[in-house]
Amino acid sequence: MDMANFLIARAEEVVPGGLVAIVVPACPNGTPHDQVIFNMMFDLLGSCLMELSIKILYRCYVGSTSWQFLLSLSLFFPTANQILTSVQGLIDEEKVDSFNIPAYCTRPQELEAVIQKNGCFTIESIESLPSVIAPDTHHRPRDASFSIRAITQELIREHFGAEIVDELFDLFTNKVAEAHQVIASGTSLNLLVLLKRKTYS
Repeated sequence: MDMANFLIARAEEVVPGGLVAIVVPACPNGTPHDQVIFNMMFDLLGSCLMELSIKILYRCYVGSTSWQFLLSLSLFFPTANQILTSVQGLIDEEKVDSFNIPAYCTRPQELEAVIQKNGCFTIESIESLPSVIAPDTHHRPRDASFSIRAITQELIREHFGAEIVDELFDLFTNKVAEAHQVIASGTSLNLLVLLKRKTYS
């Protein structure tokens, strides 16, 4: 729907014969979405949000160094669970669940179908580009973290507040480094799409 609306808007702006060039993060045809590096990064960011919400809850009672220990104890001791229950709401899990990043890695065949359905453009070319987030992110996890932060920081600040942003991305950077083998096993595809505006009917 977002791409369809994008094409409708561009069709109103571009004169017949005019060109539109767009770069689209994509999922190769036949590849599961959870094997795409772009999606892996956002899944990892989501896990960081969940972990950080629990971490902040426990910090209120036991300090920054022992929250993981208490979290493990909460599985066995009701008192620890009661502590968690009593402070829930500082960062509501529902707030994490309701957070949405409007990003989708389309498949080339899906993209072509949307363009054809729109009917205002012809496809002049579709070419693959080098990945923005390369599989060697374990050599530069901070660079990968900065890339995702540039995309998401304002959305996160607006939804959760500015106070969690720095710590969230410190945690994210560490997790990217830890998960480098899994990330490197993923695939990545960016498409350069060149469209030409059809003559008005």
